[in-house]
Amino acid sequence: MYHAYMSSPVLVTGALGNVGRLVVGQLLEAGQAVRAADIDPLAIPERLAPEVAAVRFDFTDAATWPAAFRGV
Repeated sequence: MYHAYMSSPVLVTGALGNVGRLVVGQLLEAGQAVRAADIDPLAIPERLAPEVAAVRFDFTDAATWPAAFRGV
């Protein structure tokens, strides 16, 4: 459930997958800011919504973690 005090974006890993895409949609419908993370961040705005912040994230590459988790 969305709460008004949640002003930081919610990080959704695997945002382009079957489950991630649904989670992003539900969060947007609830008015929550979303940071969508996937290996191919350039595909995120075209497949999801332009207002979604996109970030590259790879569980096997720790160098991608700081940017993905900053401020969420």
